[in-house]
Amino acid sequence: MIKLDRNGKFPDLSRFTAKNILAVGERAMRGHLERVTDKLAKRHSRAPGATGAGALARITGGGIKRLQEADVVNDGREVYGSIPLTQAMAVHEFGEVIKAKGAGYLTVPLPAALNADGTPKKPSALLWKKARVIKSRRGNLLIAVRNGRAWTPLYVLKKEVRIPERLGLRKELKKDRPRLMREVRAGIKGLVAGAV
Repeated sequence: MIKLDRNGKFPDLSRFTAKNILAVGERAMRGHLERVTDKLAKRHSRAPGATGAGALARITGGGIKRLQEADVVNDGREVYGSIPLTQAMAVHEFGEVIKAKGAGYLTVPLPAALNADGTPKKPSALLWKKARVIKSRRGNLLIAVRNGRAWTPLYVLKKEVRIPERLGLRKELKKDRPRLMREVRAGIKGLVAGAV
């Protein structure tokens, strides 16, 4: 309902055009995407090798930086936003089961195969001298090296590895949606009041 102003007149609605309404939506969408991608960038910028259940490490390629390349499009009919994801980031957003090809195995590095910062000590399991495949007491296949009488496990061999959903882009977009809608409403009210 349009309210009369203080003088009992209808407000000037000349600024209430599709172009101006879309501009309000564009500003609100830019703020929405910026807030969400900044939040994700902060959460997922751990030290290399520190990927865990709820956050990713910086070593996850240029994915975190790519998130912040979000774009807002105003095509004159509608406003929409897009956030580009690398293939690796999409795996972390939606989760995936990665399977070894053929009769092979995936080599999942264990702490002994990693530097203190979480990066691999060697680019491939094949480059470890005197490494052998052994079976653990639990029945897992391991690539290990012998240190005296003991074996030091470097990698566990798996037929498949489940990557959990841990990026959280969809959750953050949903959590910020009420603020986006408040900003759109405030912008529309500003148009009606002639303040925008």
